[in-house]
Amino acid sequence: MKTLSLFAASAAAMALAAQRGTAEDVDSMGQALELSRRHLDDKRQFAVFDMDFHLAIAKASGNSIIHRSIEMLKALYTVWLGNFIAVHGNQKSDRFHHQIFEAIQARNADRAREIMTEHLSDVLHKVRLDAARKPRALRAKKRDPDG
Repeated sequence: MKTLSLFAASAAAMALAAQRGTAEDVDSMGQALELSRRHLDDKRQFAVFDMDFHLAIAKASGNSIIHRSIEMLKALYTVWLGNFIAVHGNQKSDRFHHQIFEAIQARNADRAREIMTEHLSDVLHKVRLDAARKPRALRAKKRDPDG
């Protein structure tokens, strides 16, 4: 249920950003996106700018609850994302972000929501794969007396 709420809130933020975002908001998103692209090979820096992109979208949504929530989670999410990217890479995420940005820039709320839903579904799928692998690794470690 929490995952569905996150999906709904994130997708709604994309749509609201497309509807309400100012030229300054779009510029902030674009700057964060450009910086993340410049740091594709530096997973930790990419994670920082990825989070800045999401924060700029949350601000542009005009929804203070979404914006404050993202601000509060920024440090934790950035660390998690750095680890996630180390396993799964960041190329696909970068493509999703550019598509989201283009939809917001074009004021296409439906397209922004659609792409964000695809992006979050992709991330959730990878998180589930990681979760399924983890118990096997833990079981193997318990069998290893030196582990």
